[in-house]
Amino acid sequence: MADPFSLEGLQRAIAASTASDDTQNVAEKQTDDGASIGWGPYAALMAGNAADIGSTWQAIESGRGREGNPVLPHSPAAIMGLKAAATIPEALIMKSLADHGHPTAGKILGYAVGALGAGLAAHNSQVGR
Repeated sequence: MADPFSLEGLQRAIAASTASDDTQNVAEKQTDDGASIGWGPYAALMAGNAADIGSTWQAIESGRGREGNPVLPHSPAAIMGLKAAATIPEALIMKSLADHGHPTAGKILGYAVGALGAGLAAHNSQVGR
């Protein structure tokens, strides 16, 4: 089903409200590509990753923390750049899931990664004090 706040969703609502019974039946038979999952999951993804990046930077700069991921380099700037760059493929995966008929999975991914970032930020803020 189309996001009701997207242009496509609004156009469908207007068309459905003014359509005759025959036209409405044809519109209901058309399938939605699920291309829109709304802005909420993307906002959660960005906010969680930004909070993790900021709190990691703060913990490292305070001298009380370090990056827990052994794959990431030891340079704070490199860590922040890689974490920020990782947000792009995460968002693209969400979009791809929605485009291929799995908008719920895309939403779950966005909110889950955002919540993970928020949890990491909460931990980092305790370490960096």
